[in-house]
This record gives sequence, structure tokens and C-alpha cells, in this order.
Amino acid sequence: MTETFAIPCVGAIILRTVAGLPCVLLQTRCKPGAGLENGLLELPAGKMREYEDLLATLRREVTEETGLTITVVSGERWAGESLGYRVCTAEPYCVTQNLSGGYSILLLTFLCEVSGTAHASAESHGPHWLPLAQLAWRLEHSPQAFYPLHLGALRRLAAEWAATPLVFVYGTLQPGRRNAAWASAVAAPLEAQPATLEGFALYHLGAYPGIQAAAGAG
Repeated sequence: MTETFAIPCVGAIILRTVAGLPCVLLQTRCKPGAGLENGLLELPAGKMREYEDLLATLRREVTEETGLTITVVSGERWAGESLGYRVCTAEPYCVTQNLSGGYSILLLTFLCEVSGTAHASAESHGPHWLPLAQLAWRLEHSPQAFYPLHLGALRRLAAEWAATPLVFVYGTLQPGRRNAAWASAVAAPLEAQPATLEGFALYHLGAYPGIQAAAGAG
């Protein structure tokens, strides 16, 4: 009997702060032969070529699908040679396998930092930065809008975001200046408080998703 094996794939969770909000990059699936899966929201992802370094696959797929260049991969560990084997080691953010549906995939998803501006490709349309608050709402109310193999990683991301304390901004603010004040306070280091905006004092307390608290602050 001929054995059929799962296909190894990699995916990227790409985060960026947009207008003061932590966001994740999503795109609309549009792959040849994908059928009903086309039109679903997905992460940039793709298949590994034979003997291709899995992180090289990640970088290649992200560039091919979005035009972005990966600058940092969280979980990149060791690479070397022994007894004629070239070996690389990495720790994915999430590992997902489908047990039915489509074709058999083993997906390794990594957290990544990138440079550049996202654009559409032949296999994905409409790349956009979705705020994590909206991601959490959509995952709860319309999970069927997402490619199933990316649900696990996105649910973990949304749960971690929800568990992170948010910033509280207070001070004397001009009417209509709340958004600018928020961005100004979030951008200021904790040890440099208070921040100022047009002469008004602004403060923030606690942590913000994507911002590292200063040592000893709190």
C-alpha cells in the first residue's frame, strides 16, 4: 500500500502598531484549486520545498505573498552540521494539523517582524492590518470567516492580547484630541512620564500590548 504523508508548511503572524493600535496582518485567500477556501481570511503561509530551511521558506512565502521582508523571527534557534547533515532548529509560536478536510498539512506558525509595505499577490488579495480587538471579536462571532488551519494561532494571539493590561490615559485634554493624546502617551517611555501634547500633561499606567514596561516601573 502506498503511504501518503502530511505536507509541512509555515505561516507568519506579523504584528504592527497602526494609529496607536496593535494589529495583525491578514489577507484574503485566493489560491488555485482552493475552491470554497478562497475568500477566507488567512495569514501569509506556504509549503516547504524539499531540504529548504524552514525559516527560509517563511521568508520566501511572506515576500511572495505580501511583498514584505522579514527582519526578525521569534523562535529562531540553532543551525549547524553533523555527520553530513545540515540541521536547523526553531520553536514555533503554534503547531497546527488538520485531521480531515482539504489535504493533510502540518503547519508551523511563527511570530515575525517585517519591513516594507504589504501588497496583494496572485495567491492572496486585500492585505490589511486588523486591530487585535477586532480580531478577538471576529474570532468569537464569525470563526467561519477564517481559514481553519490558522484559527489556533489567531485564537492564542487574541487570548494573549485580551490578558494584557491596557493603558489608562488621563490629564487635561482638548475636545477632539483624545486619539492624538492616546498615541502620544503610549509612545512615551514609562520612565519619562508625564508625556505632553500641546502643553497638556498626559500620563499612562500599566502595560500596553506590544510595549515593554521599564524595569522597576509599576
